[in-house]
Amino acid sequence: MPNIDEVCVPVRYCPDIRDVIQPEPVYRNRAWIEYRWCHQQSGEELRVCCGQERTSVGKRCLTAESQKGRCVDPEHCTLAGRFRRGSMQRNASYASDKDVCYHSDADGKDFYCCPEAYINEPQKDQTPRKREKRSSKVENALPSCNLKDGVIGHCVPMRLCDRFGALVLDRSPNFKYNGSLPDCYKCPSDASDSTSMCCANPQTAHVLIRHAKAKKLHPENCGLIRTPDLVLGGDEAGLGEFPWMANLMGLRDSIKTAVCTGTLIHARYILTAAHCFTLPIKPISVRLGEHNLSTEEDCVENDCVKYVEYAIANWTSHAKFKRTPGLYDIALVKLDQPAEIIMDRVYPICLPVTQEWLMMKPAELIAPAWGLTEDGRDPDVLRFTTMHTLRERPYYCKQEQMICARGSNGKTHGRGDGGGPLQQAVRYGEQYRMVQFGLISGGTGKRTVDDEAVEVSVLVGYHIKWILHNMDI
Repeated sequence: MPNIDEVCVPVRYCPDIRDVIQPEPVYRNRAWIEYRWCHQQSGEELRVCCGQERTSVGKRCLTAESQKGRCVDPEHCTLAGRFRRGSMQRNASYASDKDVCYHSDADGKDFYCCPEAYINEPQKDQTPRKREKRSSKVENALPSCNLKDGVIGHCVPMRLCDRFGALVLDRSPNFKYNGSLPDCYKCPSDASDSTSMCCANPQTAHVLIRHAKAKKLHPENCGLIRTPDLVLGGDEAGLGEFPWMANLMGLRDSIKTAVCTGTLIHARYILTAAHCFTLPIKPISVRLGEHNLSTEEDCVENDCVKYVEYAIANWTSHAKFKRTPGLYDIALVKLDQPAEIIMDRVYPICLPVTQEWLMMKPAELIAPAWGLTEDGRDPDVLRFTTMHTLRERPYYCKQEQMICARGSNGKTHGRGDGGGPLQQAVRYGEQYRMVQFGLISGGTGKRTVDDEAVEVSVLVGYHIKWILHNMDI
């Protein structure tokens, strides 16, 4: 039996003993093994007494399904808890009975190698993250520039310069960019399809862009947040903190499954990714007001609320989408009836419909996500991480309409988070509005070590006219 400084673990989690007895763990030095043996039932893996400093208790591990995880108390593992309660079938993708990493004789409890995405306690080597006061001014990743007469502007893709549209496009409907601009407008760019130009900053704040429907998405009616303070990457979101988050639901073996993410941008419309409608499981409905997808209700003390679900009336994907991550990967979903708007529960996020917001690509963006997978893996609680916009584009992120971003501490969004937002809190008068500047698209395929954590998303402002044109509002 274990001494006070030892724990009973499967032999694979005790490197000192594992290395001695391999490759014949049962017969090699049998007497010594029997002395170290502590617990085994028929058909189970051999368990041995192992010093706590020598074992992987509380440390990194691989599950039986080869997922990266950490050896934790089952109370701190969402999947393990659900497995023990019988809410997961034995043939589930996460078979926790195979992932016991040590047994505590003190209370008869098994600990589990839990996938990182399902651990609901801070890691021992991490300091709990604190609320951080953000600057009221959002840093723009698009570089500043100077026009004649000392006018300050930003280098933006031509279609993000609403002022240029008023001066040129409105007067010349057949205007086609031929790759050249007057010297005073020229701006450097590493985009392969660059139309970068120096666009003067708006002289008046909060002026809407030139589109008849822009006022239908007026900032007065969206994205209201009580404070610009945000938790830095990877923390659990508060209940109702991001009330625009939507889950696109499909049927998998007659069971409702979340297959993609989206955002409520209007009582009748969800913004999401076009690739969500190319998946094997097609979205048929949208859930709003969700927080923990493993529970029917979300509660704060005794106050509990349940998600609301709406059928999909129809959807529209960009006609130019060809399944390339970040390239025209955008779609609109129309609900069968208007969503009931409830502050802090179901509420639309803002889009860049002002001239100022249209010219912004924030250096830091917040990516809320459940960490879903598109093959139906069980989801968890809504979390979010900080993404940092890259100023130099990798080879696979060369188009102007793409946002290339790297997560804090190597974190990125999950595959099933496609269609979700990249957002930032922006001052609007005396208040703040949460604005969606990006739309999560997908991975990058092959990567180098240097860009391992870089992901490609869609720049929403680049498609704002398409969004408004395709909304029946």
